[in-house]
Amino acid sequence: MLETSCSASVLEEIERENLFVVPLDMSRHWYRYHQLFAELLRTELRRSEPDLVADLHRRAANWFESQGLS
Repeated sequence: MLETSCSASVLEEIERENLFVVPLDMSRHWYRYHQLFAELLRTELRRSEPDLVADLHRRAANWFESQGLS
């Protein structure tokens, strides 16, 4: 979570400019990276920090579970 009070406006601007994010709900509460940008990030992570991949996936899974999203 970002520690700023203007996150919503930043996301709205990024979406409006068609820059890398896609809204997942009508209220614009949830977003995901554009599919191609997400793949680029995953590829770069596997290339530059392959030993971190499993831990980062585990941490993400724990966060989703803690939020009731599993």
